[in-house]
Amino acid sequence: ILNYIKKLDPQTSKKTIDLSSIQLFEAYASLTTREFAFIMGLDLEAAELELKELEMEGKIQKLSSSKGSIWKASSKNVAA
Repeated sequence: ILNYIKKLDPQTSKKTIDLSSIQLFEAYASLTTREFAFIMGLDLEAAELELKELEMEGKIQKLSSSKGSIWKASSKNVAA
């Protein structure tokens, strides 16, 4: 993906951002398991485990769709 982006903007460089899972859900309204895994640098199995743990803690909600799972922050975790 970085090579494709560099074709669009040769000045682009990869940058690591230290985010917690919850901070990620504060920044994005919803994420698929695959998106979460990619951003967090996890394989799909590890991402699914982390997402399920966050769901059990009541921090995020799982929504099912025909294309897979979509995760979003629980309404009680959204900053006012």
